[in-house]
Formats: sequence, structure tokens, C-alpha cells
Amino acid sequence: MSSATSDQHEGSSDSDEADSSSPVVRRPLDLKAGLFVFFVSTLWSGNWIAIKAGLDYAPALRLGWMRFTVGGIFVLCWAIYTRADLRIHRGEWRPLIWLAVLLVGQIILLNVGITHTTAGHASVLIVTSAIWVTVLSQFFIPGDRLAPIRFVGVLIAYLGIVVISADSLTETDSNNLILGDILVAISGFLLGLRIVYNARVVAQIDVAKTLLFQAAAGTAALIVLSTIFESEPWL
Repeated sequence: MSSATSDQHEGSSDSDEADSSSPVVRRPLDLKAGLFVFFVSTLWSGNWIAIKAGLDYAPALRLGWMRFTVGGIFVLCWAIYTRADLRIHRGEWRPLIWLAVLLVGQIILLNVGITHTTAGHASVLIVTSAIWVTVLSQFFIPGDRLAPIRFVGVLIAYLGIVVISADSLTETDSNNLILGDILVAISGFLLGLRIVYNARVVAQIDVAKTLLFQAAAGTAALIVLSTIFESEPWL
């Protein structure tokens, strides 16, 4: 009897260990999920216009930590509502810190870049993140393959970047505009890298925890940087 019980416990333990180590199953995007992504993307498309308008009232770094603060409050409310476990366990610090570093760097480049370029240019260049997600996921996300139709889409997207960059050369303040375009383009790369890395992290760490940690770390980092480098008045 005790031997059978022991075997049963061992089998259960082995099963649990196998479940915890098994890779996350990534399902194709169905209609419901696709419509939700489209809805969120539509809202997200107004982000660059809002940032450009907000820069008239606050400098780039200050605007960044204000956004992080507001976003963090909403994420905290969501985490409380869903009763998410926000305790950071051993082994979670490193991926969370890397996510925060990528986010802070990306937002700094984005906000500073938009001060030098137009909202239209920024909206096109930042979504190059989708290109980088497509390219980088081939190397970092198991089972993700670049189909021929996706490869054609990447080439067309890169052509759009060339067109945008060429358009910047014809502007009166071309040097300033090109600087802004370059900064936003780098921000787009960091965003794509963060999305790919985040896809790996959330397979092991609760989504609410990753979002709240990024918001908190981003707020703290940008408050410090804004205090050091920005002297614009508050009113």
C-alpha cells in the first residue's frame, strides 16, 4: 500500500514537473482575438498624436514618467481585480529588469525623437516594430517561421521606411527631422525586441506583474533622469 502510494506521489510529481516545464502552446490568431488586436491597434494609433501634443506642455522625460504613472495605476487596479500574484520570486528579477531597461530606453528615444519629427513620421516609423518582431521571432520564439507571404510583407514595410526617410530630406529643417526619424526608428527596434522578449517572459511570469514592474521601474528611472536633465517649469 505504501509503495503504491509512493509511486502515485512520484508519478504526480513527475507529471507536475513536466507540465511546468512544457512549452507554452501558441495558437493561431482567431477572429475574436484578431478583432480585439485591431481595436487596440486603432486606439494605439492615436498615441503619437497625443505625445506630440503633450510635448507642448511637458518635456520628453517628464511626459514619459507621467504616462508610466497613469498606466501603472490602471494596471494595479486590474491586478487587484484579477487577484494576480505580484510577489517577485527568485529567478524573476533578471527578466523583469531587462524588460524595464528596454521599455525605458524605448520611451526615451520615442519621446525625444517626436520632439524633432512629425507625428505622422513617428506613427509610421514606430510600427517598424512589427518588422523587427517578425525578424527576431525567427531566432527567439520556437516554432515561429517566416512564411513567404510574411517575407514579402517585410520587404514592402522596409520600402515604406525608405520612402519616409527620403521625404525627410526634402523638408526645410531636414537635419532636425532626420534626427527625430532616426531616434524613433531605433525606438521601434527596441519596441520590437521588447515584444519578442516579453513573449518569452510572460510564458513564465504573470502578465500583470510584468506590466506593473515596468511601469514602476520606468516611473522611478524617468523621474530621476527628468530631475537631472530637464529644467522646464511645471506651469
